[in-house]
Amino acid sequence: MIADQQKEYERQAKDVEKAEGKIVKLNEKIKDANESVGKASSEMQELSLKRNELDQEIKVLHSTLEQDKKTQEQAQKELDQQNAIIHDKEVIYNTMYNDGTLASKEGKRVTKELAKLRKTQAKLQKRLTASSEKKTKTENALLKKEEAQIKLEGQNNTLSSRKAKHESEGNEAKAELDKTTGELKEEKREMETSLKALDDLKAAKSGVSGL
Repeated sequence: MIADQQKEYERQAKDVEKAEGKIVKLNEKIKDANESVGKASSEMQELSLKRNELDQEIKVLHSTLEQDKKTQEQAQKELDQQNAIIHDKEVIYNTMYNDGTLASKEGKRVTKELAKLRKTQAKLQKRLTASSEKKTKTENALLKKEEAQIKLEGQNNTLSSRKAKHESEGNEAKAELDKTTGELKEEKREMETSLKALDDLKAAKSGVSGL
């Protein structure tokens, strides 16, 4: 009887030891999960600041691009108007050329005006080219920022998934910890009962032996 009770007590003591070891591991797992969640949250906050800054930069670039488009359109409009004026003046010039009257006072005036118009045309063309280049530069800058924005969104999604995974692991460990803690209480109670029964058996045997 005593041997059987001793074995039962030892078995229960091992179960208690095993449960206590499991609790230590679960607490470490919960700690690791919490640290990982905290790290992911911190990285997401830093990422959020970068995304906000990038959003502002993109808004500014969109506004700049709209202005660039208007500037280019205006430059194109002015050049088209100048081209139309030059076309009309060239018709007069060609007519006088064919008539052989370019050497006249009127012909010289027309020639001089045409040269002046073409000089203005060259300036307007230069302005249009510059405005087109500036618009292209802004478009390229905007494209890079939007690509960077997409990249940051991808990083944020990855961090969010990682955080959710660690939160889930932590919650599972907490649930397992609660369960194991309850089992440990019961196992300790059973071990104490078993120990008392063992002590009673030993005391009874000692009493018999003393008779």
